[in-house]
Amino acid sequence: MREWDARPLDEMMTRLDRSIGQLRAVLDDFLRRQPFKSWASASAELAAARQRELVERLERIEEAMIQIRRTLSETKHRVLKLRCQVRRAEDLATEKGFRIQDDGEVVPKADLSSFLDLIKGGGPFAYYEVKGHVEAILTEAVDLDVDSSKQFGRAAAMARDNAFDETLLRDFHVSEDSREPGFQGFLWNLLPVSDFNHVEADLFFGLTDAEKIVAGWIKHHSEQVAIDLFADKGGDGAYYGYYESGVVADNKADAFRHAYASALLAHHISPEFSERFTTAHEQSGGNSATAHAMDLHNNAVGREIAINSPHATTEQLATLVRSAVMNGELAVISAAGDLVRSNDTICRPEAPGVDRPRQVW
Repeated sequence: MREWDARPLDEMMTRLDRSIGQLRAVLDDFLRRQPFKSWASASAELAAARQRELVERLERIEEAMIQIRRTLSETKHRVLKLRCQVRRAEDLATEKGFRIQDDGEVVPKADLSSFLDLIKGGGPFAYYEVKGHVEAILTEAVDLDVDSSKQFGRAAAMARDNAFDETLLRDFHVSEDSREPGFQGFLWNLLPVSDFNHVEADLFFGLTDAEKIVAGWIKHHSEQVAIDLFADKGGDGAYYGYYESGVVADNKADAFRHAYASALLAHHISPEFSERFTTAHEQSGGNSATAHAMDLHNNAVGREIAINSPHATTEQLATLVRSAVMNGELAVISAAGDLVRSNDTICRPEAPGVDRPRQVW
C-alpha cells in the first residue's frame, strides 16, 4: 500500500474522456443523418430496425463508459485518502517505537531509541492503537477493491447487455446474518477448518453423528476434486487455477466445488438440507452480491443434478457437474467483474506460474 499511486487513474480518466467524446460524436452524426427515411424499398423497415438496435447498443456502451469514469474518480479519491491514512499510521508507529512490516504486522523497532519510545509511547496499549489503525486501513483497502470490482462488473454487464448477470442478481441474493453461533458452534469454530455462522451451526448440529461425518467429508472431497479437475499447478506448487492470492477465485474450479458439494449434500443427506445449509453459508457475509449470486446459482444447479440422478454414484455426480461447467450451466465471474456462463470465453483466465504479490502494506 505504500506504493499505491493515484496518478495512473488520472491518465485512464483522460483517455476515457477522449473516448467518450469520440463515441458521442459518432452517435450524434449517425442520428443526424437518418438515411433510411428516404428509402421506399421493402428493406427500409429492416434497415431502420437495425439502426435502432445499433444506436441502443452505442448508448449502452456510452453509459457504461461514463459509469467506469465515475468509478475511477471515486477510486482515485479513496486511494488518496488511504495514502494519507498510511502516512499517519506510519508516523504514529514511529512515534510509539514501532514499525509496520510489509505484511502489515506491527513490530518494535530494533534499536535502543525505539525501546525508550516504547516506554514513553505506552507499551502494549500503544501497540494495539497502531494495530487498530493498520487493520482499519487494510479493511478499507479490501472494501475499495470489492466496490471497484463490483462497479466495473456492472458497467461491463451494461455494455454487453448481459441478461444472465441481471437475472442471477435478481433471483439469487441473501441477507447477512451476523449472529454468533451457539455454544456448540463456538467450540466447533475453534477448529481451523470450521467457521460456522448461527444458522449453519444450528443445521449442522441437528444432523446425526453419521451425517456430520458425511458433511465434513463432502467439504474436503468437493474441494479436492475441484482442484484435480480444474486447477493448474504453478512452478511454486500453488494451484493458480483455484486460488487467487491465497483465496479461492470465482472461476470454473470454484463453480464446480459449490455445485458438486451441493449435489453431494442433496444426495447423501437431503435436498432440503443442501438448500438450507448452502444458503445459510452465504449469509456469513464478506462477499459481494455478485459472488453470492454466483454461489447460490451454482448450488441450485448442483442440487437439481442430484435430484434428477437419484441413483448416481459419487463419481457419476462429479462427471455430471463437470459437464454442467463445460456446457455453461454454471456461473463464474468474468475478468470485468460481471456474471457470465461457465463456458464463456471471457471468464477469468487461468495463470499458472504467475508470481503473486506477497506485500500488503
